[in-house]
Amino acid sequence: MLPGEEEAFANFAGAMIADLGPEGVLEHLEVNKLIHAAWRSLRLNHIEAGILTDAILKEQEKRRAALAAGAPAEPAFEEQHQGAIRIGRACVRASPAIFTLARYRVKLDREFYKALEQFRIAYYARVCMWDPHYVANLKRFSPPPDDWKKADRNPNAKRY
Repeated sequence: MLPGEEEAFANFAGAMIADLGPEGVLEHLEVNKLIHAAWRSLRLNHIEAGILTDAILKEQEKRRAALAAGAPAEPAFEEQHQGAIRIGRACVRASPAIFTLARYRVKLDREFYKALEQFRIAYYARVCMWDPHYVANLKRFSPPPDDWKKADRNPNAKRY
């Protein structure tokens, strides 16, 4: 956690814990993983906005310097198009950082959904008073779908 984020993080963590209602050490561990992955993902949104804002400002400074040096003015566009052009140039300028953030976002999403799956297994096992291993493998033990016999007749059909 970064300095200045303590209060917002505490509020976020409290809301997640209140929503999920974990009981026991295992559920608390998984909820903690969920909280941290979600928080880092939210932080990435702010970082991305900051990178793009910085790139837009640098692009504007570059354009002002070029105009002051006697460069020809750009054709007049509507304000909407000028904003889109500025954002596009900023994206090009900041694309290495944006791609790096996208990789981190994928990693955090994987962490989040894996922790969510593990939390659901632990929660379902607790609520149903079943063995967690059985709950984790519940998909394997579920009954076959209605079109199972059709799949047996077709050798190219997807097997469950």
